[in-house]
Amino acid sequence: MVADPDAPPSPEVVAAAVSSLGADAAGSVVGRELVLGRGGQPRP
Repeated sequence: MVADPDAPPSPEVVAAAVSSLGADAAGSVVGRELVLGRGGQPRP
């Protein structure tokens, strides 16, 4: 997981990203990277 230091994500965005990594579908993805920034949704 990568966070943009110039626009750090809110705690809610971080929590959503972490929970998505624990989802069943995440286990089938190799090398998944999430980029987080303020005001946006987690994006692969």
